[in-house]
Amino acid sequence: MRGPDVSFVTTEHLPSTGVPKAYFEGTPDLAIEVVSPSNTPAQVNAKVREYLRTGAQQVCLAYPDDRRVGGAPPRRRCPLV
Repeated sequence: MRGPDVSFVTTEHLPSTGVPKAYFEGTPDLAIEVVSPSNTPAQVNAKVREYLRTGAQQVCLAYPDDRRVGGAPPRRRCPLV
């Protein structure tokens, strides 16, 4: 699985060894993807589908050029973190 730009994992989904010192190999509960101008809609949709398919509860898309954040699916609001 690819890794999101920013992620949040609840304590119940952490490994029994605790917080990893490097890359977390599981699925995050919240995945935040920063969308760059070079990303095509197909690329963004593929990432969102993969995060949700592998168990992410929420995916947020950040559009820095427009200074906005959207949820995926669109009807879901992204939490302020």
